[in-house]
Amino acid sequence: MNLSDISIKRPVGVLVFTLTVVVLGIFFLRTLSVDLLPDITYPLIRIIIDWKGASPEEIEENILKRVETSVATTEDAIQVISSAIEGNASIEVYFEYGKDMDVALADTRAKLDLVRNQLPPDADELKIYKADPSQLPILDIALSSQTKDERALRDWAENDLSNYFLGIPGLGAVVTSGSRVREIQVLFDQEKVQKYELSTEKILSLLRQENIEFPAGRISDTKKEYSVRFLAKFKDPSEIGEVIIANREGRFIKVKDVAEVLDSYEEQRVLTRFNGVPCVI
Repeated sequence: MNLSDISIKRPVGVLVFTLTVVVLGIFFLRTLSVDLLPDITYPLIRIIIDWKGASPEEIEENILKRVETSVATTEDAIQVISSAIEGNASIEVYFEYGKDMDVALADTRAKLDLVRNQLPPDADELKIYKADPSQLPILDIALSSQTKDERALRDWAENDLSNYFLGIPGLGAVVTSGSRVREIQVLFDQEKVQKYELSTEKILSLLRQENIEFPAGRISDTKKEYSVRFLAKFKDPSEIGEVIIANREGRFIKVKDVAEVLDSYEEQRVLTRFNGVPCVI
């Protein structure tokens, strides 16, 4: 007896069975979750090391070869892929599917600790993390303005606009890039520095000591206790020029006597354009 014979002889039973399947299907369909980025564990660990100004050849010789040799022995690692561009080294360590990536991350970090002291001392601290598609941007927004200059637009986007997005449930971070970033520059006149028998290292050390903010203890009386903070951070670039750096025969030498203080921009290494117009991303 085939399926068609059963359907003809027992139509009511077949109808009930069909309706049951349809109802259950609708029920489970309504409760089925939909995720554009499902929770998938990628068996991949990424390592990023920045070494400003270094050529790809220098990075390969002084960083990649040492790191590759160490992380390749990580348990269950099946492949190591690395690349080098100017100022940056990238290493990807692949593991077998099913590997506990928390354990893999800890094992890889332990292997990196073995060669950390062998890396160039002026290289930035290495960054290591698990590959996670949920960390990718879900939306890119380009901002341009006809009234704000590039620096003001970047400050507004980074310090004001991004705070509105951070209130969205489930949003992890807002990353801002592009345009100009404010930088206070102290440009030394080496002839004047030598004239007053100074050094740029000593002047920079004095500036760091002057630009501070830290707790300074407590003051108590019979009824109250007050917390004291030492507030001495520069609020205006002109204050930097007034810092005293030496005393020569009763004359105080200030920063402005040996250097020019500029309220300028960082060197712009990333250019962002939208329809040819400078913007902030």
